[in-house]
Amino acid sequence: MGKELEIKLGADGEETLERVLRWEALAPLRRGEEQTFRMRTVYYDTADGQLAARRWTLRCRQENETSVICLKTPRDPGEEKYLRGEWQTQSAQMAEALPALAAQGAPQALLTLDAGALRPLCGAEFTRQTVLLALEDGSICELACDRGVFTGGGRRRSFAEVELELKQGESGRMLALARRLMQAFSLAEEPKSKFQRAKALAAGE
Repeated sequence: MGKELEIKLGADGEETLERVLRWEALAPLRRGEEQTFRMRTVYYDTADGQLAARRWTLRCRQENETSVICLKTPRDPGEEKYLRGEWQTQSAQMAEALPALAAQGAPQALLTLDAGALRPLCGAEFTRQTVLLALEDGSICELACDRGVFTGGGRRRSFAEVELELKQGESGRMLALARRLMQAFSLAEEPKSKFQRAKALAAGE
């Protein structure tokens, strides 16, 4: 089963994100070159809300020149707080992507969905800067700084946030780093996903 473990930290703007990326405490942890991605995300559901009823998130994201379709599911009871299901495949076509995700181990109920019945709900457009960090215990995480807008209901709302996603190892050191970032840059944990915030915007909230 695909798993994702990440924590989001809300920032007050682009200047703070730049300060995070240049923080001297991260310098000895950096591995590889910093990368920049232009992201355009569209979130989907059926008219009768079949995905919402299961608390699933289905999106198509353009990452520079590559289209990736991803399904996320909520964490199972008893699992770590920041853990959830995640599967993705490189594709721009839902009819092609749904069976590919199911073949990876995503819920087989995906195969009962009619790809033609999926409709765009909301979205996000943002720039992401990333770098891999090797933590003291050998764990690897990705630091991502995102800045852009949520879109929905004909409205746009700006956002800026830091994400830490575990790539290898245990989560303890990564979560400790998140706490250091929160203290050093007055960041606050963001409990809502990008989809939840974009959906709220589309609903006029």
